[in-house]
Parts: sequence; structure tokens; C-alpha cells
Amino acid sequence: MNISDRVSSLSDSPTLAMNQKVSELKEEGKDIISLGVGEPDFPTPQYIKNAAIKALEKDMTKYTTSSGTSDLKKVIKQKFKDEYGLDYNLENILVSAGAKHALWNSIFTLLNENDEAIIFSPYWVSYPEQVKTAKANPVIIKTDPDNDFEPDIEKLKKKINSKTKLILLNTPNNPSGAVYSEETIKEITDIARKNDLWIISDEIYEKIVYKDVEHHNVAKYYPEKTILINGVSKAYSMTGWRIGFALGPKEIISQMGKLQGQVTSCPNSIAQYASQIAISDEQNEVTDMYIEFQKRRDYIVKRLNKMNGIICKVPKGTFYIFCDVSQLIENKGFDNSDDVVHFFLEEANVATVSSEAFGYENFVRMSFANSIENIEKAMDRIEEII
Repeated sequence: MNISDRVSSLSDSPTLAMNQKVSELKEEGKDIISLGVGEPDFPTPQYIKNAAIKALEKDMTKYTTSSGTSDLKKVIKQKFKDEYGLDYNLENILVSAGAKHALWNSIFTLLNENDEAIIFSPYWVSYPEQVKTAKANPVIIKTDPDNDFEPDIEKLKKKINSKTKLILLNTPNNPSGAVYSEETIKEITDIARKNDLWIISDEIYEKIVYKDVEHHNVAKYYPEKTILINGVSKAYSMTGWRIGFALGPKEIISQMGKLQGQVTSCPNSIAQYASQIAISDEQNEVTDMYIEFQKRRDYIVKRLNKMNGIICKVPKGTFYIFCDVSQLIENKGFDNSDDVVHFFLEEANVATVSSEAFGYENFVRMSFANSIENIEKAMDRIEEII
């Protein structure tokens, strides 16, 4: 079978592959605890579900404009005005079928063949693969846990050349849990401005930051050439609703909209209305979710750091722990973190994700988007086999 080079060059998503593996094992009757999933375990808040029911009852089931409804865009516009002082017009906003779709729109619109996009590792698994779909080249810069996984500015300067087109940022960061400091963001945006580069800033985890930590919106410092990527999946536990959005300069957003119009007619009409209410009428259920995440984070970090061969930094944001398992690999005679993940799954029935998936070595990502009871069981099981 002749498959295009563009598609043949892509790798499968390791996180989705792990989710599939867990589902298959559960169907076989195995008691698997998944710490690999990248979505909140809480149900979508009731006020959002009520909005979707209302949309159905009002027959809001037809095509919308391809770039999203004006009502949802108005709510997004107000959110960024109130929270960050950013003054976008509706023509600066594109609503898509999830943040991943918004990200792909932006990458495919900006990059030409052989352009370079700088990505910091550990990175979300889809970043380099999406760059490849544009026949461009991902340029990876490794971050250091001793610097809280924040980008090294000097390394960044050395990687920029005539082919560099954009810098892709992700803060709060999946998988490391890093939240970039204001100083780091200012330095990166200054470099981008000096070199006339675009920045794509994936801020889908912006709401999930912990005590005494502040999320800094990249567009505040470089509005003229930053495309913000965001959505409702993580903040409102709406991963399956598939609503994301991009905000940026009109000339780019309009071209992204043109591309989207040829790929999908419009985002889901009912989900758009529910997202509008999610953002505009945010209720206590959402805040309660973040409070529970912090309790789980504190518990899992404490447990893991008592285990032989595992070292974990306290994440400043997201619902992930990124653990250094170098010593465990040495203790057990393993080759890499893939072996650790296999060991946890086969011997403890606990699913995690290898850092190899995120462009990093000798780490394991664990999600605490699971009940505290399941997290306790998972820690007991891992502790027993170690």
C-alpha cells in the first residue's frame, strides 16, 4: 500500500497507545490503576452539562460559522481582557475542535518546508510530530531539572539561524509540571522580537497552578507575533467536548481559519455553547477540582520521594509528576525508562508513561488525575515491587 511520506514519517502517540493498552488489560479483567492519562478524572461540572442540555432543547444543532460562534468568541475575548489585560477583537480569535487542532492550524499555517521550529524538551508528544506534518524540522533543546525545567536562554540563542521560524512554548508544562518564570518569558520574547520569530504558546494548563505560583501569559510580552493556544479541556474537565481556541494577529488567525474551513466545517455547536457558559459562569465546582489536585500532588510527591531510586521535584502546575528514575534503572539493571514503565505495569498493574515519549531520558511521568484512593493503592504497589 502506498502511503504518503508525510504520514509515514509520523510516530504513533505514546500516551494514546498507553491508554489503549490499559483499556485492553482492563477488558481482560486485570485491576490496572492508570497514572498515565492526561485528563481530569472529575466529571464535567453540572452547570456546563446543563448548558449543553439547554442547547439541545433549543435545537442549537446546526452548522456554526467555521471559525466559531460570535457569542463564544466574545466570552473568550472578555476572559483575556479581565485576566491578562489583553485586548483582542473577535477577528483575532479562532475556535477549533480542541487545542490540538488549534495548534496544528497554527503550525501548518506558519511553517514551510525545511523551516525550523524550536521545541524545549521534555515536550508534549505531538509537538515535533505536528511540525513534521508541515515538512519542517523540529529543533530540540533539552531543559535541566536543576533549573526547574525552564529553558536555557544561552542554548536558545545558539540554536537560532536563518531557517528558524518559530519557538514553541508550553507553560504550565506537560510533562514536567514547570511553570515558566516571568524573567524567562521576558528573555525568550526579547530574543524572538530581536530575531523576528513567531511564538506559539500552548497554555492549556493555565488554570492548574499551585499555591504561590503565578502563570505568566506570553502574549502580554510579545503580542505582535504570539499565537496563544488554549481551550476548555483541562480547566473545566471537558476533554471529550473538543473545544480549543487560538488568539493572535488578525492576518495569521484569518489564514488559520481558511485552513480550518477546508478541514472541518465548524467546531461542535453544542460544545461551543457549553464552553461559552463554562468560561462566563465559572462556579465553585471548578475551584474545588484545583484544590483536590493540590492535595493529591502533595501526597504523591511525598510517597515517591521516600522510595528507593526515585526522585521527584514538586510540580508548580498541571496534574503530572515527572520522576527521575535513573537510580532505579541502575538498581534493577534496566536499559531505560521504557523498562521502568513496563516493570510498573507488569509487576504492579500501574500504568505510567516513559519520558522517552517526551524527548527525555530516564524519567517517568505519572498523572495524579485519579482518586486519592487509587493513588494510594498505586503507591503501595510500586513501593512493594521496588
